[in-house]
Amino acid sequence: MPKLHIWHRYVGITSALFVIILSVTGLLLNFTDDLHLDESHASNAWLLDRYDIGEFPVTSFQTDNNIISQASNFIYVDGIYKMHLLEELVGALRLHEDILLATKSSLIVINQQGEMIDEIGTYSGLPEKPLGIAMTTDGFPVLRGVNTYWHGNQALTAWQKLEGPHPKWIAPSET
Repeated sequence: MPKLHIWHRYVGITSALFVIILSVTGLLLNFTDDLHLDESHASNAWLLDRYDIGEFPVTSFQTDNNIISQASNFIYVDGIYKMHLLEELVGALRLHEDILLATKSSLIVINQQGEMIDEIGTYSGLPEKPLGIAMTTDGFPVLRGVNTYWHGNQALTAWQKLEGPHPKWIAPSET
C-alpha cells in the first residue's frame, strides 16, 4: 500500500504541473492582442515539419501605388496583412480609392484597410471567370476571359466585349 501512495503522489504532481502549464498558456492566449502574440511566428524546423508548413510561393502584382501580394491564403498590401483569401489571385489593380482583386472565380473589391466592399462573380453579373485583369487608358477595368476580353464600367455592374486596342495586362511576379 505505501508504494501505491508514492505513485499516487508522483502522478498527482505531474498532473498538477500539466494543468498549471495548460492554464497559464490559456490565459496568455486570452491576451494575444495585448501581448502582440499574433506578430510572432513559429520558426522551429521540427515544429514546421510536424504541421507540414513549408515554403510557399509569394505572388505579387504591382499597381500604381501599391504592391498586392498573396502568400498562401493571405493577402498583403505593401507588406501589411489585409485579408484571408482562399482562392488564387490572378490579378490586382487600383480602382479609384479601392483595390480590385481578381481571383479564379470572382472579382473582389477591398478598401485600403482590407475590408471587403463587394464580391462580383458569375452569379452577380460577371460574364465569365477571370484569367487576368487590366485597366484601359481611360480608367475602365478589362477582364480577360477564356476567348474574350470584357470591358467593364466604373461600378463593375455592366460588361461588354472589348473592341479596340488591348490593354497592358498586369503580370504577376513570383518569389
